[in-house]
Amino acid sequence: MTNHAIFSKRLARAMFFAVLSVFCLFSLAGPSPAATAALLPNGGFEQTQSAPGGAFIASAWTSYGQGYAMDAKGGRLGGAGIRCENHDLSAVSGAFQTVTLNQTTPAPVVISGWSKAEGVSGAPGGDYALYVDLTYADGTNLWGQISEFETGTHGWSRRSITFMPHKALKSLNVYALFRYHTGVAWFDDFDVHTTPMDKMFDSQDLALPKTTSTSGGWLMRDAAHRGSVLAVTPHQTLAGVELTASSATDKIVTASFQNTATTSAAVTIYYAQRLKASEPVTWWNDMRDRQTAAGGEYANLQNVNVGVGYVSLYPFGCVTTAKAGYALAIPPAQQPCVARIEYNSRANLFYAAYDIALAPKGDSAGHDRVTLRVARYAVSPEWAFRDASARYYALYPEAFQRRNKSEGVWIPFTAPQFVANPKDFQIAYHEGDNSVGSDRALGILSFRYVEPMTYWMPMKKDAPRTYAEAMAQVKRQAAGPVDNAERRQSQAVLSSGTKDSHGLYNVAFRDTPWCDGAVFVLNPSPALPHVPGLWSKAMLNAAGKPALGKANEPDGEYLDSLEAWADTLNYQPATLRAASGSLTWDSNDFKPVVPTWFSVYDSTQALSQDLHRHGKLLMANSTPLRFHLFAPLLDVIGTETDMFPSGAWEPEPDSQFNLRRTMCYHKPYLMLLNTDFTKIGSEQIELYFQRCMFYAVFPSMFSVNAADHPYWENAALYNRDRPLFQKYIPVISHLSHAGWEPITWARSSDQDVWVERYGANYLTVLNSLKTPRTVTVTIDTDKFAGAKALRLHDDMTGQSVTATRAPGGISVTMTLAPSETRVLALR
Repeated sequence: MTNHAIFSKRLARAMFFAVLSVFCLFSLAGPSPAATAALLPNGGFEQTQSAPGGAFIASAWTSYGQGYAMDAKGGRLGGAGIRCENHDLSAVSGAFQTVTLNQTTPAPVVISGWSKAEGVSGAPGGDYALYVDLTYADGTNLWGQISEFETGTHGWSRRSITFMPHKALKSLNVYALFRYHTGVAWFDDFDVHTTPMDKMFDSQDLALPKTTSTSGGWLMRDAAHRGSVLAVTPHQTLAGVELTASSATDKIVTASFQNTATTSAAVTIYYAQRLKASEPVTWWNDMRDRQTAAGGEYANLQNVNVGVGYVSLYPFGCVTTAKAGYALAIPPAQQPCVARIEYNSRANLFYAAYDIALAPKGDSAGHDRVTLRVARYAVSPEWAFRDASARYYALYPEAFQRRNKSEGVWIPFTAPQFVANPKDFQIAYHEGDNSVGSDRALGILSFRYVEPMTYWMPMKKDAPRTYAEAMAQVKRQAAGPVDNAERRQSQAVLSSGTKDSHGLYNVAFRDTPWCDGAVFVLNPSPALPHVPGLWSKAMLNAAGKPALGKANEPDGEYLDSLEAWADTLNYQPATLRAASGSLTWDSNDFKPVVPTWFSVYDSTQALSQDLHRHGKLLMANSTPLRFHLFAPLLDVIGTETDMFPSGAWEPEPDSQFNLRRTMCYHKPYLMLLNTDFTKIGSEQIELYFQRCMFYAVFPSMFSVNAADHPYWENAALYNRDRPLFQKYIPVISHLSHAGWEPITWARSSDQDVWVERYGANYLTVLNSLKTPRTVTVTIDTDKFAGAKALRLHDDMTGQSVTATRAPGGISVTMTLAPSETRVLALR
C-alpha cells in the first residue's frame, strides 16, 4: 500500500466524521439576523484575570492547546484582543468558551468573530477558523461547524455562522481556533445571539417577498449590495441582471438571465410558489424525519463557504398537508451549482434558490448569462418524501440507472486471492488494479485507484515549510530530466493548481506518517485549457484509464475521498472561464469563484461518460456526505465508517443512511468499517451487519486507522467473522438485487421500529432502540406484485411467519431484540 493510498483512506475517514455531524442542520455564513441580547460573556476580551505565573487571561475564556497571549492594544478597535503564534505545523493554539442556551424550542443562533493575520502559512481551511461544537437538549452532539479565515497576511475580517436547529440546543462551544499553521493570528469581538425563527427568509435577515402567485414566479436578490428579494418578470432588470426569457411545462420551469452591466454580479435567483394550504403544513427532512412548519423557515441544508453559505442536502424538497403534497427539485443536469430548497411558513412560500455569479456583459466564455431550471410536481400526502423520491427517479431515470449486476462486499488494496476461501465472503468490488487477472477468475470487479484533486509532495526535513520553498521545489521537479511521477505531478501543479484570491497556489503543509511536506489542491476538470508541454491533473487522472478490449484492464475507475478539499476556492481566471456550469460567489467578498467540488464534479462527469461509453464502471468513496450531486454519475458508491469509536456500538444516524439509500436508489452502496477489531467481537460485528442489512448496504472492513494492519490481511480476524459473512451477505444480496423502493406499502405500529421495501417481495424491519420492542407491521399485499397470498417467510431462517388478515392486506406481530433487523419475504 502506497503512502498516497494510506493518506487518502485516512483523509476519507477524517472527512467522514467531520461531516457526518452536520446532517439536518441549517448553517451559513452571511448577513446576521435581527438578534437578542449577547449571550457570550467577554466577547471582546476586555476583562482579564490573573493566571498562575503572573500572566493575565481573558475572563470566561479557556485556553485551547498551547493557548493564547493577551494583547492589550492589539484588538480590532485599539482595545484588547488575543494573539496566537505558532512556530511549527504541529502547534495548536486558541481559546474557547462554553455558552449555555437551554432552549426549550429550536431557535436560530448566530455566532461571529473577527481575526487578522500575519504570515499564516498554508491554504484556508478549518484549522484557522471560527469553530463551533453544539450539544442538543437531548444530549446528542453536532461537531465541527466552521467558517474559515483567509491565510497569509490580512487585516481584520469577520466570519459568522448561523445555525437553525431542528431541535432545541443546550449549549455551544465557541472556538477562536489556530492550529496546524505557522504564523500569527489575532482574534477579537466574538459574539453569540439567538433570534426568533420568524425573522428569517432564506435563512437570513430578509424581509418577505411581497408578491408571488400560487402558479409560481421568479424572484431575485442583489446579494453583493444586501438587496431585498424582489419579483422579476421577463425583460425586467434588477441590479443590472435581466430576466431575458421564461417558460413552463406542467413539471419544469425555466428562466434565462443575463448581466447587462460591465461589472460582475452576485445574485440569488429564486423560483417560488405560494401554497394555497389552509391546513397545517409538514416539512420533510427525509423519508422518516419531518417537522410541522409553523412560524419560520424549514430546510435540510449543509454548510459551504460560497453563496450565502449553504446548499440543500437533497436535490429536492417536499411539503405536505392532509390533502396535498408538493415537491420542488434541482435537475441533475443543472449541476454543479449552489442551490437549496426551503419552505417559509410565514409567507407560505415554497421555493428553490440559486446563488449565481455572472461575469460582466460580453464575457467570452458565456458566464455573463445563465439558464436555470426547477422541477415542480405533486406528491402523495400519504407517502410524502418517499413519493417525492419515486417521482424524481421517474423524471430523471438516467441518473439512477444501475449498470452493474454484481452483488457483494468491497475489499481495499489487498488482493482477494490471498484471502483464504474468498468466495465465502462474496467479495464483489476490489479497490485496486494489482490483481486484475485473479480478480476476474474469482468473479470480482477491480478498479484503478485515483485521488482526483491533490498532489501530496514530500519535502526534506530541513526544508522550510513555506510557500516560497514549496513552489521552488515544484518548479525544480517540473523541469526535471526524467519523466517520472514527481515531474508529472509538479507540472500539474503549475498547469492546473487552484489559486486563492491573491493569485497564489492553494497549498497546505502537513507532517504526517504518510507525507511530511506540502499538499497542493488541483483542478481536475478536463475543460481547463491545456498548457503546452505540461501535464495537467486531468491528464494524470486519465493516464492508464481502463480501455475497451485490453487484457488485464480493470473494470473501471475508483475515486477516493471524492468530497475532500471541497471548500478550497479557486479564483484562477482560466478556471472561471472553463467552468462547465454556472459560477458562484465567495461568501465574504462576492467575487466570482469556483469551489473545488465544482471542478471535481466536471472531472467526475467526464470520466463517467467516457467509462460508460467503453462499458466500464465508476466507483467512489466518501459520498454522499454533504453533496448529493455526485451520486447520479457513479455506479458503485461507498464510504468508510467507525460504528465502534470507543469499543461500544454507536451506529450511524438514520438520516445518514437515508441519504445514501435515497441518492443511490437501485445502485449498490458499500461500507468499510475502520475500528480496532481487537476490541470488538463477533457479537458486535453482527450488530453492524444487521444495521447494514436493513438498508441493503454491504458491510466490509478495512483497518483501525484506515491504513495499518488491514483486516483482510489478518486471517484470525476474517476467519472469526467468516460465519457472519456467510449468513448475512447472501440475504443482503437478495435485497440489493431486488432494489430498494421508497414507497413501502407497509406500516409499523411503532415509530421507533422502521420498515423498508425491496422489490416486490421483501420487507426489512429494524428495531432502532437499545431495548426490545413488540410491533405490528401492516402490509398492503394488493400493492405487491405476485404476493397476493397470506404467506410470509423470515428470509434469515427460512421459517414461516404467522400473518393475519388486516384491512387492506395482512399484518404480522413480532418482538425484536435491541438493534435487531428482520427480513420478511412475501411468497
